[in-house]
Amino acid sequence: MRPIALLLASAAIIAYASNFLLHVEGDAAPNILTAASWVAQGNADLDEFVGRVPFDVQYVGGHAYPYTPPGVAVLTVIPVGLAIAAGADVASLEFVALFGKVAGVAAAGLSVAFVFLACALVARPRAALLATVGYAFGTTVWSISAQQIWMHGPAQLFVALGAYLLLRGRGSTRAGFALGFAALIRPVEAFVAALGILRARRGGYALRYVLWGFPAAAFLATYYVLAFGGPRQSYAGLTWSLPPPGWLGLLVSPSRGLFVYSPFLVFGVAGFAMAWRARDESARTVRDLSLATFAIYATYALFDGWFGGWAYGPRYLGDALPLLTLGAAFAFDRGALRMIASRVALAATLAWSVAINFAGAGWYYFFWNGYHWDVTPSIDLTSYRVWDWSDPQWWFVVRRMFEDPGWTLVPAVIGALAAAFLVWRAYARLGLRPAAEHEAGLGLAEGGYLDPATSLNAHR
Repeated sequence: MRPIALLLASAAIIAYASNFLLHVEGDAAPNILTAASWVAQGNADLDEFVGRVPFDVQYVGGHAYPYTPPGVAVLTVIPVGLAIAAGADVASLEFVALFGKVAGVAAAGLSVAFVFLACALVARPRAALLATVGYAFGTTVWSISAQQIWMHGPAQLFVALGAYLLLRGRGSTRAGFALGFAALIRPVEAFVAALGILRARRGGYALRYVLWGFPAAAFLATYYVLAFGGPRQSYAGLTWSLPPPGWLGLLVSPSRGLFVYSPFLVFGVAGFAMAWRARDESARTVRDLSLATFAIYATYALFDGWFGGWAYGPRYLGDALPLLTLGAAFAFDRGALRMIASRVALAATLAWSVAINFAGAGWYYFFWNGYHWDVTPSIDLTSYRVWDWSDPQWWFVVRRMFEDPGWTLVPAVIGALAAAFLVWRAYARLGLRPAAEHEAGLGLAEGGYLDPATSLNAHR
């Protein structure tokens, strides 16, 4: 399975990088600047960078700090330190844009490899590949995570790694470290780490799992004590009103709905439901992760700003994408594609998902004729527009792609074609004969239920 994973990761990296667009994001820049401050100043404040690079800032005790947790800064501290040693101006717009793009592409691309490896432990290879292709090219992994060093790409990487370690064999205690580090990057991923204990408990290594996760928790506590003198809320704007403000918008609003930008993930929800009816260990783990997915969704639904500010599509629910992809692979493997109608529905929704996330990656981040959907006017002040079907965000971006594609179109299309070729090579390496594939029915046994021993061993 590893050669397939490498091919898929390579395909994703080529597609993600091929638009050659560089930009600076206020939520992404602090991940680089914090690492630079640790190396050059020995502190966590960003006083020296205010006014040089645009970033979201909060003032505590008269000093400027980022809102973002420190996880991504930990990942980037070594390469940023090497750049400083080499004399680079790490606070220049050029460095932040270029380094952020490269790091974002790398993190998102690696996450694709581990998503596939995890999916291959709950589904046959073709079902795992199909779900992973959807994850890589039909979600905001392409249009957001890979376009700058946001927190999303690294968090998705460590969630995928943690899921893989939980599912491999009898599970691994090191999943605790991976999922603990994911929570250090995006605190909401603590739900995934917490639900992973259920799998660890069934495997008899719950205590060791927790101990492996302890370093991330200890680092976060130490960071907040040294920087702020105590715990500090990472997310603002939580409300306990019922129904939660974003309970419907996160799923189906025209400019932020998960099932608008990635409708094929309906199969992920179906896979979760199917896992609750199955009894094998892989199904139990998928079931555990479905609870984590719901917890992530419920948390973001409680946000006043559930729409995620200036971003393309359902940025917040990007934290659950590796888990939803596992659910989709499980569904494909357990009978969701038996009927022609469901296969047609998958083909249509996947094609749509890929098309609008391709558009978002190449044409969302800059103004067009002085206008930007999120900025003019600011979506933070006009959030009602996320429900406006007459002018949804994706339509503005797609319209721009067709009416004014610019030079971006050529490399982006070439990169997408190169990625498609590598995906085809990955499929060819599976070595599935047409007759055997027909008999398997995309990994289906008679009646739509696959014997778990056959799924997890004989068909890898």
